[in-house]
Amino acid sequence: MASFPYTDPRALAGDAYRDPAKLNARTAIYAHQHPQFDLVGDVVERLRLVNGAVLDVGCGPGRYARTLRAARPERPVVACDLSPGMIAAAGPQSPGLPGVSVGVRGPLA
Repeated sequence: MASFPYTDPRALAGDAYRDPAKLNARTAIYAHQHPQFDLVGDVVERLRLVNGAVLDVGCGPGRYARTLRAARPERPVVACDLSPGMIAAAGPQSPGLPGVSVGVRGPLA
């Protein structure tokens, strides 16, 4: 079966997202989008009345996990990503992630 760099877990965990730089470059295009959308804020608002833990699959550098945790400090947040580089960026050593469990594991499905 053919492997595609945008869906191949080895590529995503390796060079594609070894660190947040390439993800930041890809998401920077949204700064030019009109109308502007606050995607992270929208997710936080949608989960505002939902109780229980949040699982952030493909957490990248932890932007959603940090914002979700800040909005509801009592809510457990579990963030995971295939890329060790992204986990390092989102990990507990990064400021702003108290109470967020971060890790990388095998396939979830």
